[in-house]
Amino acid sequence: MGMTNAMGQNIDFRTFLKSIQHARGQNRQLVIKKAFYDAPRHSTNTNPFIYALGELGLELIQVPLKSYAPDCPGPKIFKSRTDQQITIHIMNHLHDDDFDHLILVSGDSDYEFVLKECKLRGKTIEVWGTKFIMANDLKRIADSFNFFDDDKNKYMLIQKRQFIAA
Repeated sequence: MGMTNAMGQNIDFRTFLKSIQHARGQNRQLVIKKAFYDAPRHSTNTNPFIYALGELGLELIQVPLKSYAPDCPGPKIFKSRTDQQITIHIMNHLHDDDFDHLILVSGDSDYEFVLKECKLRGKTIEVWGTKFIMANDLKRIADSFNFFDDDKNKYMLIQKRQFIAA
């Protein structure tokens, strides 16, 4: 979600999924489609964006936030752990050898090592992010990287608070 906040726009995932399925004249089958999101900040019941991803056929995986210093006085501080969960899921699918091409929508350098492992095992890596949030490490590892905020890809963006459901 940090990516969409940086752009001030949301990604129209219906358009994005169609685009990547038919990229470069291919008709790719998207076998594994997952969306990870923090809980309790975001809930499928209260966040239309998350709900819309589920309507598009993505498996929604809610990741509990981690509370830091829960016994200390003052407001609780929470940390997202979605990167860790995504990495575990990628490694499990890598172990099962049930994909050839990984499409990651993130520019976070936390994925550097899991993407390197995918490359070592002969997987093709495609990374999508924004110009503001794209780690150079991911650019070096990925077979291709794309920016949602490039002029050629802006058709995949919609204004904030417009959620497209199936």
